[in-house]
Amino acid sequence: MVSQSNYSQSEEGAVAKSTETEIESALETARRQLQHAADHLDIDSNVVDRLKHPKKVHEVTVPIERDDGTVEVFTGYRAQHDSVRGPYKGGLRYHPEVTRDECVGLGMWMT
Repeated sequence: MVSQSNYSQSEEGAVAKSTETEIESALETARRQLQHAADHLDIDSNVVDRLKHPKKVHEVTVPIERDDGTVEVFTGYRAQHDSVRGPYKGGLRYHPEVTRDECVGLGMWMT
């Protein structure tokens, strides 16, 4: 596990690995935070491994016909992380660059 000191946060809230220029994804951040909390709380590794992955991820494609007659297809995701404590919580995120990993990471934070 990489310690928190190896990461820096930008003004926009994105986390960057200090040894690399790439931005850490929401999923990577959520998994790192889960592992950090699990280490402090002495949570069974089987439980942690289970929580690192969503129960379900739904992917949909939505074709939109533009005024000029062209069709553009958008992809959407809904990550259902864990329902042990009740119904799945979540929402929709509309952005042309949204990724599956981003939705899974956000779902983990809402569990």
